[in-house]
Amino acid sequence: MNKINIISEYNNTVIEYDKSHNRCLSDILRSNNIIINTSCGGHGICKKCLVKIADSHGAREVLSCNYIPDSDLTVYIESKHSEEKSEEIFSNTASSKIYAAVDIGSTGITICLCDDFSVIAYSSFTNPTTAYGADIMSRISAASAGLGNEMSLLLRKSIYNIIISLLDKCHLSAESFCRVVLSANNVMQ
Repeated sequence: MNKINIISEYNNTVIEYDKSHNRCLSDILRSNNIIINTSCGGHGICKKCLVKIADSHGAREVLSCNYIPDSDLTVYIESKHSEEKSEEIFSNTASSKIYAAVDIGSTGITICLCDDFSVIAYSSFTNPTTAYGADIMSRISAASAGLGNEMSLLLRKSIYNIIISLLDKCHLSAESFCRVVLSANNVMQ
């Protein structure tokens, strides 16, 4: 197993990958819940997936949708790839049940943690399925090509991770959480 050291302004982490699978860097990162913008669906056209790396061949920029790592490397992810915004508004929810209101848009997702009376925290971030294409038609094509379950799992994991993160930021336990309310257009469902 090879290792990828991820360095970003939010956190640093190490992930492992098997180079014998010949997967591109953006796919390896996506399977580890690290989303890189691949608006063109991973065809190397938009160049929005450009990342800085350092590997056995030196330091340089590569298109993560076309680069297939063959050794351990370090990836430097700039904030343009991680467009998450979150805020704790109010966290005096000692006796209330907490629920999440999730708006799944074609390009962005907003999650609000709510109690019986107000929004207590929220997070807005890029819809991770944009890694399969910037426009909805590209994502429909990807789903039709057999990637629908993978896209759905990625979306569900991202929503779950943000809800857990918001609960942690508000110092709330999972036991206080009772339900998720989703809103999405027909294509996103």
